[in-house]
Amino acid sequence: MKGQTDVALVAQESEVKRLLELDTVPWYKRKNLRKLYLCLIPAVLGVEMTSGYDGSVLNGLQAVKPWLDYFDNPGGALLGLITAAFSIGAVVAIPFVPYTNDRIGRKHSITIGSSIIVLGVILQTAAVNIEMFLVSRLILGIGIPFCISGASQLIAELTHPRHTSVINGLFNESWYAGAIIAAG
Repeated sequence: MKGQTDVALVAQESEVKRLLELDTVPWYKRKNLRKLYLCLIPAVLGVEMTSGYDGSVLNGLQAVKPWLDYFDNPGGALLGLITAAFSIGAVVAIPFVPYTNDRIGRKHSITIGSSIIVLGVILQTAAVNIEMFLVSRLILGIGIPFCISGASQLIAELTHPRHTSVINGLFNESWYAGAIIAAG
């Protein structure tokens, strides 16, 4: 039975490949693909770009005297912990991300992650001490895997097979665009 399944799979893949080779109309001449890619811009650029922006801003803040004075001149290990808190939060969230993506969908996973990030941003903005700032960084970290995982899967599933690799590449590279924008 398995041999028949393998043969059927190869036949389907060959048919898809053949149809893709027959499709020579560029994406920008197709109204449906233009609309789709316009709708995917927030997923492609927004998710990774905000992550890059955040990382660059945090690194820059650690050299700004008013920020250091406001938080009573944190140094050494504490600055390292503040930077690592984002990643620690992400590690905490990772076990829950696949279930969220599969059970409620990619779009809702992005929405949940974005809501968590907004909460983290509000706390970070309102931080009155370094502990509150640190907790806000953890919360930001908890939200980002939901967004990144949901967005990358959504892009891979919705884009035209001919464009998937390019758009996924834009997704990954937009982190650097956010970091450069924040660096000013």
